[in-house]
Amino acid sequence: MSFSTDLRGAYPQIKTQTQTNFDALKSLADFIHKFAKLQDGFGKSIIKLVSSPKLGFENYGTIEAAFNDIKINLTQYGQALTKSSQTLLTETTKPFVDFDKETQKKRKETTKVCDKKLKELMSLKNKFDNSKLKSEKNVAETTRLEQNAQNDPKAQSKADKLRKKQEKIDDELKKAKRNLGACEDEYYNEVVPLGLADLQTIEENRIGVVQKQLQAFAADQSYLVTKYGQLNTNIQESITKINAQDDVKTLVNKYISENTTPTETSEKDTTNTSVPQPKTTSTNLTKTKTQPVNDSQTEDTEFDVKAEFDYKGTESTDLQFNSGDIVHVLKKHDQDWWEGEVNGKRGLFPANHVKPIDNDEKPQQETTQNVNVDDNIQIGDKCTVVFPYDSQADGELSIVEGETVTISRIDSGWFVGENESGQSGAFPGNYVKKV
Repeated sequence: MSFSTDLRGAYPQIKTQTQTNFDALKSLADFIHKFAKLQDGFGKSIIKLVSSPKLGFENYGTIEAAFNDIKINLTQYGQALTKSSQTLLTETTKPFVDFDKETQKKRKETTKVCDKKLKELMSLKNKFDNSKLKSEKNVAETTRLEQNAQNDPKAQSKADKLRKKQEKIDDELKKAKRNLGACEDEYYNEVVPLGLADLQTIEENRIGVVQKQLQAFAADQSYLVTKYGQLNTNIQESITKINAQDDVKTLVNKYISENTTPTETSEKDTTNTSVPQPKTTSTNLTKTKTQPVNDSQTEDTEFDVKAEFDYKGTESTDLQFNSGDIVHVLKKHDQDWWEGEVNGKRGLFPANHVKPIDNDEKPQQETTQNVNVDDNIQIGDKCTVVFPYDSQADGELSIVEGETVTISRIDSGWFVGENESGQSGAFPGNYVKKV
C-alpha cells in the first residue's frame, strides 16, 4: 500500500496530516528537552547535597567510612545524570530539529505544486458545473415554451430561438468537460502521485528519525539504571563493612587517656599510635612520643600542613577539618596539640592528624609572589573569578570564571577561599578581583 496508489483522492487530508505529524515531532523534541533539564537539575542537586560542608557526619570508624562511600557513589550518580542530560539535549533532541529544517523546503515545494493544480481543477469543475446547469435550464425552458405554443403563437418563436442558443451552450459544456477531464487526468495521474510519493518518503524518514532517537533515549535511561545499580551495590558493600566492635575499640582508644592515672601512664609504652593526649592550658602537659609534623619548624614559625585524617573536635575551642584540607599552623602549644586556621576559623587540633605537604603538593608560589594581586582584598571579602584555575594538588580549589569566592586567608600571592558550593582550597590571588 502507498500514498500515491491508494490515496490519490485524499491529497488534502494527507497534506494536513503531514503538518500535524511534524507538529508532533516538535512536541516530542520539547518533551525530551524539558526531561533533560529536570534530570540535569536533579543531578546537580545531588552533587550539591553531598558536597555541602553542612552535611557533617559526627561519627567515626567504619560508620564514617561507609557514609563517605555513600557520598562518593552518589556524587558519581549525580555526575552521570548531568552528563546524560547533555547527551539528551545534543544527540537526542537536536536530530528532531535538524530533520524538520532539512525537509521543510521539500514539503513546501511539493504541496505548492499539488495545491496549484488542485486549485486549477476546482476552477474547471466550477465552470463545467455552471455550463451544465445553464444547459439544463435552457432545455427546460425550451420544452415549456413548446408545450404552450398552441395557446401562445409567440411561444413557439421563443422556443426556436432557445433551441439555436442551445447549440452554443452545448459547445461550451463540451469544452468545459474536455478541459476538466484533461486537468483531472493530469492531477490524479501525474501531479498528485508524485507529490504523495514525496510526502510518503518524508513521512517514512520522519518515523525512522523518531524511532532512532527514542531508542537512544531508552538506551541512555537504561545506562543510568545500570549505573545506579552498580553504585548502589558499592554502597551496600560499604554498609556491610560497618563493625560495631571496631568502632567501639576506636572510641575507647580515643578517650582512654583521659582516665589514665599518672602512674599508669609512666608504666605504659608512651608511643602514640592512635590519637594524641587531650589538650590542656596547663604548662605541665603530659608528653608522649608522638613525632611532630616537622621538627625543623620552630614553635614561633607559621607554616602549612595537610590533614591526613578528619578531625571533628570535642570542644568549642577545637579546630574542625576534613582529610585533605590545608591547615595553617599558627602556634605549637606542645608536641601534641597545635593551634591552626582553616577557612578563617581558628582552634586547637592534634598534631598527629596532619602531615607535611610534599613538594609536589605545594602551590607554586614562586610564580605568583610578584604578580599583580589586589592589595585591597582582605579576609572575609567576596571576590569574582576573572580567570579559571584547575587545582594542581590536594588542598587547592578549582575555580570557574564568573563564580564568587569568599576569602578566608591570604598567603604570599595565594588566597584560600570558599566557593558558592561550599568547597574550599587555595588558588592564585591574581585570578580574582574584589566584588
